[in-house]
Amino acid sequence: MFAHRNFILLVSMLLIAALAAPAAAQKCKGGKSNYDPSAEKTVSGTVEKIDEKDCQGRCGGGQGACLGIHLWLATGDKTYEIHVGPKHFLDASSFELAQGDEVSIIGSPVPGDEDNALIARQINRDSETLTLRDEGGAPEWRGGRRGRNRS
Repeated sequence: MFAHRNFILLVSMLLIAALAAPAAAQKCKGGKSNYDPSAEKTVSGTVEKIDEKDCQGRCGGGQGACLGIHLWLATGDKTYEIHVGPKHFLDASSFELAQGDEVSIIGSPVPGDEDNALIARQINRDSETLTLRDEGGAPEWRGGRRGRNRS
């Protein structure tokens, strides 16, 4: 009976781990390996919402815990979830995003959610530009040209 109970416990733990892993992976998918420059597109619209998400340490630079900024952009016919970048990177720039802003975003579709989500490379608002990634998709917060992230 003891062995049977341990077997059930082990199977239950493996099942929970298998179900939890994909859910955790969906929180923030903005790494360089997910950015496809050949699939880039530009979307323009109004910022409906700005949120912070747990990116599970994928910000680079030894940051450990990482909050990623996501925004929802209404383009008229649909709303995109935009993976912007780490909160610490945006906080260090002087580019502030707000609900109601009219912006244009260059980005690459998020693998697995190509029709609804983009990983941002550049955000344009009026005469301001925030560069988040280089043209190859490498994040600026991982030692890129940090001093040239805004023009």
